[in-house]
Amino acid sequence: MRNYSSVTSRGVNKNFLELIYEHNVNRLKKGQEIDYLLNKEDSLGNRSKILIGDEFINLESFNQVKENLDKLEEQRQQLISKRENSGDYLQNHLIEFVVALSEEQSNYYLDNDIDLSTGIEKFIENLNENYGIKTLMYSEHFDEGHYEGNEAKKNLHYHIIAYNYHLEKEKSILGSFTKQDFRDLQDLAAISFQQVELDFQRGISKNITKKEHLETLEFALQKQKIELEQLQKRRKEEYYLAKSVKNDIKDLRQNFERDSFEFEQLTNLLNVARQEEKERADKNKIEFENDKEQRGFISSNLKSVLQKHLKKEEFGILKKETITKVENINELFKDLISEFEKMKKIDIQNMDYNNIKNFEKELMNDKTKLVKVIETLDNDNRKLEKENKILKEQQENFVKNFGDFKTKFIEIEQENNKYKDFILQNNLNKNFENFGKIEDKDNNLPFNFSRA
Repeated sequence: MRNYSSVTSRGVNKNFLELIYEHNVNRLKKGQEIDYLLNKEDSLGNRSKILIGDEFINLESFNQVKENLDKLEEQRQQLISKRENSGDYLQNHLIEFVVALSEEQSNYYLDNDIDLSTGIEKFIENLNENYGIKTLMYSEHFDEGHYEGNEAKKNLHYHIIAYNYHLEKEKSILGSFTKQDFRDLQDLAAISFQQVELDFQRGISKNITKKEHLETLEFALQKQKIELEQLQKRRKEEYYLAKSVKNDIKDLRQNFERDSFEFEQLTNLLNVARQEEKERADKNKIEFENDKEQRGFISSNLKSVLQKHLKKEEFGILKKETITKVENINELFKDLISEFEKMKKIDIQNMDYNNIKNFEKELMNDKTKLVKVIETLDNDNRKLEKENKILKEQQENFVKNFGDFKTKFIEIEQENNKYKDFILQNNLNKNFENFGKIEDKDNNLPFNFSRA
């Protein structure tokens, strides 16, 4: 039974804390649901906890994590202010650890109602004791994976978000880590789980058999292929959806006059839809270029490994012929496996370890674009609300004026009926007719009252 545990880590700027929270807790990516989540019937769910004092409690809001970070940052700034050189050079304020567990061994414990979080909480405690690492929160992700046919392959792991500064030693933690420290983290994770009677061993080492390496590589490449196909399909769907919405609005707008209120509002919506379509197209183009750049990067690295181990030898009487051969096949194999392991980490962490700054810049650009779209929609919404208010006031005035007019008309009609009754009651009709005839002869009146 496979019972491995493994640890990866990376430094993160504090400005990305909200994005990390969105992914780890809300299970979203740029406001959309993560596409590699398992179906509901196969998912084992997720949960997040925060460390308050010495106790882990359920995490309820982003502000809880932000407040803890702000307190630690305040202490660090106080320490910096006391130095002669008070410059703040810390770029990565956070450490994100990802602790992955073998599915087979994890399922055994979960099927027997054994809580694996006791192991991760012990690991967090040991991180503090051994390295002074203060944890802000951790998230249990048992809802990720992929499918091989109809079989769900779970990716069971934990995310730990910690503070990347040793307040006692006054220095960055990851910045002072050696290669041995990173190797020791693997041992510490396994020991932590074993201390709470969970049998997980140190992750796969460099000394495992070539066969196991190739199996791991084949699994990673297959997973990468599936995810790439899904990503390309999703990109096309998002683009054509935006295009379809734009066309639907154009068709609907044709049903109204150009100077109508409805035509104007649909035009505003059409502009938003056009912008969304353009952004989708631009994003697809950028992502295609990034994919192309990464493929070139990987190809270049593999080419360098091959060139390192290939040797050209001349032969023949005049030594004009050459042959290329590998000097040490075992060393070549070892370097290739090492390079493929790096490629696998790029896939797992979904980031180019050689280009982190560009990754962060892309996130900020996407966030800026999203803010602009939201602002446009807010402005359109406020404009609609204002126009609706004007229409409502006009409607209310019309109803009021119509009511006043109707009341006045009834009053006039009632007054007219009174005059008619008065004429009849006093036998004045004959006198009005004679009066009208006399005045008609003199052409002094505009109307003939005899016809009234």
